[in-house]
Amino acid sequence: MKQPTIDDIIIDQTISLAPDKILIKIFPNLIGTIFFPPLSSDFLKEKIQEPLKKWCNEHLSPNYSLVYRYNDGGPYWSLFLNDTSDVNIFMLRFGANTH
Repeated sequence: MKQPTIDDIIIDQTISLAPDKILIKIFPNLIGTIFFPPLSSDFLKEKIQEPLKKWCNEHLSPNYSLVYRYNDGGPYWSLFLNDTSDVNIFMLRFGANTH
């Protein structure tokens, strides 16, 4: 077992909202990972969101938005990108993490 990292995400949906405006839904994939304390929003933000935000700051243009959501009993992040090259960069890095 290992601690969760930003590699423990699943890209569930990529939705085109308008030309050059893309929404990517990101879900945690915690199968095979250990977590302590028990799974919570704070834990997910510390172990996945903050490292993911740091990666986005380093590799994407500054006009992105990463929002944590908890709907229908499952936590996920909405990543809004305004540049197709950012979508390509993100998907090259994390696109293999699909189910």
